[in-house]
Amino acid sequence: MNLRASPGSSPGRIDFDVPHLTVHADGDLAVAWGLDRIAADGTGSRSRCTRVFERRNGQWQMVHQHLSVPLEGE
Repeated sequence: MNLRASPGSSPGRIDFDVPHLTVHADGDLAVAWGLDRIAADGTGSRSRCTRVFERRNGQWQMVHQHLSVPLEGE
């Protein structure tokens, strides 16, 4: 799967999970990181993810995201 393609570009089912997600929160800020697993159209991929959230008006909103593709074997 091409990670640059939007999830809506797949005509079939798309599975997405972050099996070992780590989250640290303090006040109105939170940082989460882990390995994303994405599967669509019979193929799969992984990416490292870091996401930053901010609580605004009582709701958590993602304000930053960074993804990178692991090296083969990681």
